[in-house]
Amino acid sequence: DKSGTNIEVFIEDFLKRHQIVHKKRDRLILENLELDFVIPSHNIAIECNGLHWHSDKHKDKRYHLYKTDKSLEKGIKLIHIFPL
Repeated sequence: DKSGTNIEVFIEDFLKRHQIVHKKRDRLILENLELDFVIPSHNIAIECNGLHWHSDKHKDKRYHLYKTDKSLEKGIKLIHIFPL
């Protein structure tokens, strides 16, 4: 399905176009914390962090580091994408 932010749609289209098997909006790996895209074959996850919902106004300032550390504990490299 083509839902989400522009960057999420772009990433999903890229993954599909290159036939990269992925999971979308995974909440199992980090025990209910969502990972936008997971590429199991490479132990990589991608987070699309928008300016509004991922700002200090809505997230603790250590939120992204916490999520990165939790991913690493599970053997997953987490790539954060922030808009310019």
